[in-house]
Amino acid sequence: MGIRLDGTTDTISAPGSDLNLGQSGDSVKVASEVQLPTAGALSSRRININGAMQVAQRGTTVTGIGVDDFTCCDRWRHFASAGGQAGRCTATQENVTDLAGFHKALKLQVTTTETPASDESYGLNTRFEVQDIKGLGIGSANSVPLTLSFYAKAPTGNGVFCAGIVMSGGGSYIEEVTIGTSWSRHEINIPATSISSHATTQSNDVLLGLEVQITLMAGSSVDGHANGVWENGGSNRATSNQSNFYSSTSNNLFVTGVQLERGTKATPFEHRSFGDELARCQRYYETTYPAGFSEGHNFNQSYPFSTSHPLAFNFIASDDTLTAQSYTFQVSKRGDPTVRLFNANTGSANQAHTYKGTGGTNTSTSISVINTSPTHVLIGTSLSAINECNESYFHIVGDSEL
Repeated sequence: MGIRLDGTTDTISAPGSDLNLGQSGDSVKVASEVQLPTAGALSSRRININGAMQVAQRGTTVTGIGVDDFTCCDRWRHFASAGGQAGRCTATQENVTDLAGFHKALKLQVTTTETPASDESYGLNTRFEVQDIKGLGIGSANSVPLTLSFYAKAPTGNGVFCAGIVMSGGGSYIEEVTIGTSWSRHEINIPATSISSHATTQSNDVLLGLEVQITLMAGSSVDGHANGVWENGGSNRATSNQSNFYSSTSNNLFVTGVQLERGTKATPFEHRSFGDELARCQRYYETTYPAGFSEGHNFNQSYPFSTSHPLAFNFIASDDTLTAQSYTFQVSKRGDPTVRLFNANTGSANQAHTYKGTGGTNTSTSISVINTSPTHVLIGTSLSAINECNESYFHIVGDSEL
């Protein structure tokens, strides 16, 4: 059955009916509970990376997380407002079976408690380059409203948490949410702001422009943000109602499905393939370690490295004992990365495991980073004589995080 709108009010009640819009100015009203994008395309709505916690290149468990350390899930760090903070937690990438549509989550488990000093705060934090937020127009006449949404539960340590965005050198928008013992989706509607002091002061496209944060604790001089408003500055990332997640070693928090998008309403979480999400993460951090192993892991094994699966370089001294080779990254980095090298056997830094062949010996040799670029790294070593070669096995980590 088809109905053509001709200026009268028409209603479709038959299942499978067609609605033909043929007049200029015709419109369709959608039930208020239906969630649709309020601006932009149906795809590529989610601005942030690894919101479903799929990628964990640093390993599925990271212990002793404290001041500005990264968690196990890529792009998610443990923000600290001051050095020397005592609280510590363990981060794990958890399999999810009790939240439809998701199979991974980030879990934080407190291992060392802390009552924050007045200037101390912790938060779960992800960061964005300036060039990736320019289209949001924050602090200009072209500013658009944003919506931050995420799923969370705190079987222990539940209470009031503050979440929102912080502009580098600019303003911040923070809002209280109550995280309970079971999964719930939290939605924070961030209004457009044309106030210039709210804009980032950073002009370099590849540097920090915006942060998304879920605050975990805050001292008395950094918990003065008003609830649900834009303010100047980014030191206050919580209201005075913020709970102290670090009050007990029994406390844990699960987070997944984080989505920052344009518009005034949270749309269904935009899932991406693992390969797509991994490539986006590798712009900031890339490792040759197998999945589940952190950098510096001691495999305690030699050739053929059935678990370690390292790189193999054949250094050759053709006319000088100093020799080098380059390694091309899988994804171009945000900037010149910090590169770390690890022995494929012992995990020792700035070493390679060398294999001398049948009847020979397994030993180690020193290797070093000569220079780096966003696309590759040059790695060198010194051999004992001209025309000597050295079969070297090692792992590479390239770090270009914000």
